[in-house]
Amino acid sequence: MTSELSVIVRSFQRGATFRSFNRDKFMAGVCVPLQKLLSTAPPELSGIVLVSCGEVGSPYAEEVCDGHTPTTLAIHREFPKEVASGMISTVVSNSWGLNAGSATAINEGIAVARQRGVDLLMVWSPEIDLSGHMITEMLGHMDSHSLRLVGYMRSRWYQRLQWTFA
Repeated sequence: MTSELSVIVRSFQRGATFRSFNRDKFMAGVCVPLQKLLSTAPPELSGIVLVSCGEVGSPYAEEVCDGHTPTTLAIHREFPKEVASGMISTVVSNSWGLNAGSATAINEGIAVARQRGVDLLMVWSPEIDLSGHMITEMLGHMDSHSLRLVGYMRSRWYQRLQWTFA
């Protein structure tokens, strides 16, 4: 496995301002899962791109100041070494759209990863448990079966803990 993998993450706190940002929610829902992923990262993991909503007028938008939302600023504060090294990048989406699970945000994150020459991409929601070991298994499965697309299969959101590997 010689390919590099970049993980794309969407994260926002609907309507958050820098004063109302819920740090505890961020720590539990974003920071802790990212720390787990980084601490178990396989060598193929070349970066994580976190996209946050800053679209003016969007119901999902966070306040934007100096090019940051509360979420992106919190990422920079909690992961200064990873941001400085380029392992974590942040993007403020100004065209999020009407869907909380914005495909536009994913595409914006993919564009950042592609600029770095990354050839494998993984879209991840931090609510779903993920470790480097799982990524290694996924990449091995992909290689052994000559697959171009690999993912976790689900039937319904409430079954996310039981999603099986496809």
